[in-house]
Amino acid sequence: MSELDIVRTCALLHDIGKLECWANRKPWSEHVFYTYRFVKACLGEDVAVSAMRHHIGVYYPDEYRPKTDVERIVCLADNLASGADRVEKPSHGTSLPSPPIELTHVLSSDRVRRRLEARDLAYLSQALSSRLGALEEKFSEDSRTTYFNVFWDLSKLEVESGLSLRLVPADTRRPINDVSLWDHLRLTAAFATCIYLGGGWRGDSPSNYRFALLSGDADRISSFINESLRLPDLNARSRLIEEATAVACKSLHKHLGPECVLYAGGGSFLALAPPNLADAALKDAESGFESATEGRVSMTVSHVVF
Repeated sequence: MSELDIVRTCALLHDIGKLECWANRKPWSEHVFYTYRFVKACLGEDVAVSAMRHHIGVYYPDEYRPKTDVERIVCLADNLASGADRVEKPSHGTSLPSPPIELTHVLSSDRVRRRLEARDLAYLSQALSSRLGALEEKFSEDSRTTYFNVFWDLSKLEVESGLSLRLVPADTRRPINDVSLWDHLRLTAAFATCIYLGGGWRGDSPSNYRFALLSGDADRISSFINESLRLPDLNARSRLIEEATAVACKSLHKHLGPECVLYAGGGSFLALAPPNLADAALKDAESGFESATEGRVSMTVSHVVF
């Protein structure tokens, strides 16, 4: 198995136990046990242990704390993603969530996007487990393909009433319950991937690490789409831009992984990368976009390191 795939699989699934934990009205700290149980059923003991050990707080017994570099990377990536997700401090809520829990709108804490009962959380957890199935043997044979399949399954799965990880909050406390569990899992996996590909574990301090934020934007997209105002032409040109954006993202997936593409659509993308891979990833993304449009639309790409 690729160690990179182990790192990002553990990062992607590190908080998946929150669903069952909250459904059973257990304290926050116990979500690591439920993560262990979920991941063990899908990917086996070793991956489950590494996914579980991503906290170092006083509420977590020593056996639940990171022991290996893989686990330390996941722990740090979780902290970085949490800092990006949850800028404010919680003002309401306890460490013992009691459903219903709410996902609020990112621009208004008064607007509830989704309210979830215990049965919704339990059902979604069971649906995810059933969808993934037993993957331990497949993961040992082809960890890359298996990871990609797990990523897309978590991304796309919807159950009754459109319920998905995109409608579950990563935190139950207001006002930081406006980020979905899916976005937190994906961002944690992106940070973990970048840490690993950027040189691996270098200690607990975030100042030891550098990340590149990649961007791509189609040039003069409005003039291209509006060359003809006939509705079929407008639709065809819009579809071409979307298809070219998808091609650019596939190039980023090849270099970095799908978790590192933070946003994509309408001729634009944002992605996270280790600085040493930024130029090559952007070059291929730009080339892919312009080839897909047969040179009729160019793309400006750039990156900043932080």
